[in-house]
Amino acid sequence: MPLHPQWMDSGQIKRIRGVAYTSRVTPTVANRMLDAAKGMFLKFLTDVYFTVDNAKATSPGQEEGVAGAAANTPEEIGQEAASRLLEEIWRGGCVDAIAQPLLLTFMALAPTDVSKAVLGPLTPYTMHYLRHLRDFFHVTFKIDEYKEERIGEDDGSSLERRTGAAKLVLTCIGIGYSNIGKGQI
Repeated sequence: MPLHPQWMDSGQIKRIRGVAYTSRVTPTVANRMLDAAKGMFLKFLTDVYFTVDNAKATSPGQEEGVAGAAANTPEEIGQEAASRLLEEIWRGGCVDAIAQPLLLTFMALAPTDVSKAVLGPLTPYTMHYLRHLRDFFHVTFKIDEYKEERIGEDDGSSLERRTGAAKLVLTCIGIGYSNIGKGQI
């Protein structure tokens, strides 16, 4: 693997795995959440598997249930979780929206070579973070639209394939940061 990040292929999703964590509620609540989420995922994939992790009350004074009234049913919570994951998949890119700044940091600190990554639409936080990288490390990123092409079936012409949201290619030259406190090998 090269020392400079080259994240140009996001791959294909073949299976979905998950765990539903609940605490101090009956296990049927978690099962209802799982059934709702699984129902949404089964529209797209057949290999979907979830497990339940139900923590029990540890002290004798704790009772089952939730403090206050729950605003959402377990089915609504499961559908919301599935919707958020499907939205991240639709956004595309090699990392999700939360990990965009971390990947950009790795690219900026990488050896002095070209680093590239395909990302989905940039979040407002990522845009501000790009400004911080420019101010602190003097690293600027070139941002281009990502065009994924495939060969046409009959005539051999290339057709543009759009899957999900518009994607971007971010390119930079790293600063070659190294940990001077670590001994050289």
